[in-house]
Amino acid sequence: DLGRASVRRDEADELFYVAGIGDDVHGVTLLLRGSTDHVVDALERGVQDALDVVASPVADGRVLAGGGAIEVALASRLRNYADSVSGREQLAVEAYA
Repeated sequence: DLGRASVRRDEADELFYVAGIGDDVHGVTLLLRGSTDHVVDALERGVQDALDVVASPVADGRVLAGGGAIEVALASRLRNYADSVSGREQLAVEAYA
């Protein structure tokens, strides 16, 4: 739920303007430009494919953390553990975090 908005199109510049209505509006506008209509169409397909890839598993609730999630979690735990270690050993633990 992104809230409410009004959309206005400027035919001369071929632009869309999106203005939020209310205090709880959250949204994103992507402006895709290219040298030809073919390039813009390819960009639009690529963005739509990327959004579909993300939206489908999130909507289903079937998301598997990846892309370095394990490494990020491990580094966070090592940083927390380093606080409990004293002396030069702490520097060694922090170096791996």
